[in-house]
Amino acid sequence: MSCPLNNVEKEIEMATCPEIETQLVSLMQESEGLASDMKNIKSQMAEIAKQAGHPFGNDELLKELQDQLVADDAELKRVKAKIAALRRELRVCRTQPQHILDISYTNPEHPKQIDGLFAQTVAFGKQDPTSVLGGTFPSLDA
Repeated sequence: MSCPLNNVEKEIEMATCPEIETQLVSLMQESEGLASDMKNIKSQMAEIAKQAGHPFGNDELLKELQDQLVADDAELKRVKAKIAALRRELRVCRTQPQHILDISYTNPEHPKQIDGLFAQTVAFGKQDPTSVLGGTFPSLDA
């Protein structure tokens, strides 16, 4: 019998805000490039449509351009979906602290010498001498 936790990833790597911003910028540039390519393809298709009466064999070229336009359109939709997802992640990233678990606090060392009489009086419920001005403190090395 195998343990179901053996297949779980040891550590999930979360993208940081700057990494998300970098991905978003590169995808936006890719989106602009695809939109420009699609605009060029449409203008080429319009030129070919104007010359539809000439027997130059433009039907094959028109078919290739249409296929390229469909492929670019599908890729543009995929890129826009990724951009939307990254924008949501970035919005969450800006509202939530990034490294909340990276806060480090070093506790002070425990005192090495403790006044046993003071500890005894505190343990048995007698008056705490620290509440009186000038009273003793439980640690001799503090």
